[in-house]
Amino acid sequence: MSAASEFSLPDPMEVELAKTIGPALSELQQMQKGHELKLVFRKGSEEVELAFPIRAFHLLVKIMEQMALGNSVTLIPLHAQLTTQEAADLLNVSRPFVIKLLNERKIPYIKVGTHRRVEFKDLMAFKEKMAAESEKARDELAQLGQELDMDD
Repeated sequence: MSAASEFSLPDPMEVELAKTIGPALSELQQMQKGHELKLVFRKGSEEVELAFPIRAFHLLVKIMEQMALGNSVTLIPLHAQLTTQEAADLLNVSRPFVIKLLNERKIPYIKVGTHRRVEFKDLMAFKEKMAAESEKARDELAQLGQELDMDD
């Protein structure tokens, strides 16, 4: 699962193309009914019509939105097993910090030989939990600040 660490930014031409394609796809998304769309691909005089699953189409719209912003996009399967370095990269922390979290059992992991592997879904659950705790702490600080202002 080394794809998680292979980031590449879209080039300027791809960004401009995504800026054009994204809004057009968004409009199609609004018109969509059911569980699939028919997409027509044309190359020269050849034309191919394909049924396209609506979930994949929604992903395509999100990919175009991110590319239009100049962002890199990587798809990671929900049950992908990540190395500790890939987990650290996705959390934007150091590898030793991830290992500390694993040793403290804050993120579940499995051992493959002598190497630890973290499931992407577990990593994202940890990230969401940390974001929620951070939001709660910010709210508590804001509340405390308001209470202190009232005491003045």
